[in-house]
Amino acid sequence: MLQWDDEHIPRESDLALFDAFASKEKTLHANAGKHKELPRFEADSAVLFFARHFGRAVTSAARPSGYWRTATSRAPIPPAARFPEKLSDLA
Repeated sequence: MLQWDDEHIPRESDLALFDAFASKEKTLHANAGKHKELPRFEADSAVLFFARHFGRAVTSAARPSGYWRTATSRAPIPPAARFPEKLSDLA
């Protein structure tokens, strides 16, 4: 994902990194805004992506309350359970 008006990372660098990944499963998420203006839904999406690729089963735990839920996720998720402190916490 990239912020289109990022003041720290040039857009061309983001696009070059995306092109360098040889994976067949890749999606570029581009959002208007500066580096620290990442939309909340993109952070949720990133948590689900890393959980899926590092083997942890996640349904909608990263979704904010009131967002869509799956059949296996009916109860509200406490805020502390939504986002790991670091990527190694996903394993």
